[in-house]
Amino acid sequence: MSDDAILPGSLREMIPEIGMEGIRQLVAHCGGMVFKHLPEDPDQDHLLVKRIGMDLARKICRIHARCDLYIPRAKRALDALRNAEIVKRYDNGEPINLIASEFKLTERWVREILGRPVIDPTQLTLPLFDS
Repeated sequence: MSDDAILPGSLREMIPEIGMEGIRQLVAHCGGMVFKHLPEDPDQDHLLVKRIGMDLARKICRIHARCDLYIPRAKRALDALRNAEIVKRYDNGEPINLIASEFKLTERWVREILGRPVIDPTQLTLPLFDS
């Protein structure tokens, strides 16, 4: 099963035209919105253009001209793709603090995603005597 198989079908259909990065931008800026009767060639004032830019909006309008388009939020799917990328980067040696920074997450949440224990310094115990 490919990474994009978890996305809603309406988003999967757009991948060949706008790519996964385009899907991420579309969902981030328009998720949960409905665009009624999309124009074939949107102008600068169209809401879709204002939210995602002219290039990406034109690609979407070419596919869905004269149609209503609902953009799913796809939160679970995008979180799952993000989490898979986090695991891959960690397995390739990238430090947790850099991963957290890039994905705008806390280090604690990255550890949760990785299934790694979160060390609470207040729970650490030190031996009182050396053996």
